[in-house]
Amino acid sequence: MSTQRAEEHETPVLLPPEIENAPGMAAPPTAAATIEPVPMLALEGYHSEFATFHEGYVRHYIQLADAKAGVGFGIIAGVLAYLLGKDAVRNILLHPALSARFGFTFAAIFFLIASATCAFLVIAPRLRSSPGEAGLIFFGDVAERASDDEYVSDIASRSQSNLTVARLRHCYDVASVCSRKYALLKKSIWLALPGLALAMAMFLLL
Repeated sequence: MSTQRAEEHETPVLLPPEIENAPGMAAPPTAAATIEPVPMLALEGYHSEFATFHEGYVRHYIQLADAKAGVGFGIIAGVLAYLLGKDAVRNILLHPALSARFGFTFAAIFFLIASATCAFLVIAPRLRSSPGEAGLIFFGDVAERASDDEYVSDIASRSQSNLTVARLRHCYDVASVCSRKYALLKKSIWLALPGLALAMAMFLLL
């Protein structure tokens, strides 16, 4: 029986010609992925009106952030000047020790300086040139032109849609600056709270 089973196992299986000649099931080669550029949409008059609105909107919030940061910086700088002007505070800082007075004093000065730094960074100008070709709006890009005639010719060669696109891109850049300003302003406020609280405690202790 074992010999008969071995012979049956070794006998090749014959397939009908229809199955042997059938096309293979191999998957076709995968085509290389390509990224098609998105065509530039033609912008109309209401897009230009929206750009005007957004420019004023972001400008208002930037001015508001600068004003808040200026007030905060002035208050914190005044508190720091008052603290560092006291002989007792300077003696504590110049002679560090493991004491509550030194801990309160050092922590108050640290938080106030950190808050003032963030407030100053809010007010500090952020100059950035547009990547690639020379920009049409950012004054740094305009000033890098060879002459005023070159800039005027470039503007004259653009369509209204192209100019609106440039304005909207500039709105995006300015909005990014505004977002960073408010992130720093938020840090300045939260750092000022413990700093001022510790400064008040120092006023009571000293």
